[in-house]
Amino acid sequence: MEFPFDGTVFVEKILRVQPNMKKLLLLLLRAADTESATVLGNDLFKIMKEKWCANFNSFISEKITLVPGDISCEDLGFKDPDLKEKIYDVAFGINTLEAMHVVNFAKKCFKLKVLVHVSTAYVSKKRRGLVLEKSVDGTSGLVIDVEKQVVEQGLNELIAEGASEKEIKLAMTHLVIKRAKMYGWPNTYVFTKAIGELLIQHLKESISVVILRPTVISSTYKQLFPYWAEDLRTINVLFAGPALGKLPCLVGDIETVFDVIPADIVVNAMIVAILMQNNLLMSIFIKRDHLQEIL
Repeated sequence: MEFPFDGTVFVEKILRVQPNMKKLLLLLLRAADTESATVLGNDLFKIMKEKWCANFNSFISEKITLVPGDISCEDLGFKDPDLKEKIYDVAFGINTLEAMHVVNFAKKCFKLKVLVHVSTAYVSKKRRGLVLEKSVDGTSGLVIDVEKQVVEQGLNELIAEGASEKEIKLAMTHLVIKRAKMYGWPNTYVFTKAIGELLIQHLKESISVVILRPTVISSTYKQLFPYWAEDLRTINVLFAGPALGKLPCLVGDIETVFDVIPADIVVNAMIVAILMQNNLLMSIFIKRDHLQEIL
């Protein structure tokens, strides 16, 4: 089961600061059943457990509905992908397919107010200064259908040649990296994130969409408590390593600015974006002290 790091922080904050909310429907979970589709065993929920004590489980049951599924599947379904589908997901990028499936599902939710998509700042490539939106929206010559055809053709050729699953994964990964660099993106991650954005903009039709582009998401700054990190993946290794005595030194330029943003700041931006998109910021959080409490 996978749950985004900033998503965990988001769920905890919503439950903590808005306990009177009606229902939080968790759809975007990779899980085979409702028992495994949970993030509430996380240490981040420690304070809430202390607050609600024996009533914590009943509170969670009342406020949260867990819907196990897989956002890499159409309609966030439960299909077991075959070899070709698994390889295709790896090659073309889960970030791309998931974005497409989520926006298509969102269009079927008639009471939906806003869809918030967390992308990455690096879709704008390596540029300095002001980067206008039109420079990120596909004017580089990228055509999604063409990229899909390139990936499918390469995949079919490898399967026809009898390549092993390991060989196919490696070859397809190299292919997508090559395509990414051809358009100016440094790696598969930002390439597929960029395609995901384009798909959302192309498919969204009349639904309201907010796209957030944080840089590298790191441990929390203040809330729920400082320096919390769910694991030691990515850049968190650089922060936790010295504290654990595992990283005695780090070679680098002392003038370098780390391009990171704390997870709780990202969550605050998500909440404000939702409220502003629905013109609710002033009507709901009219009191300044209440807004400060929320953020």
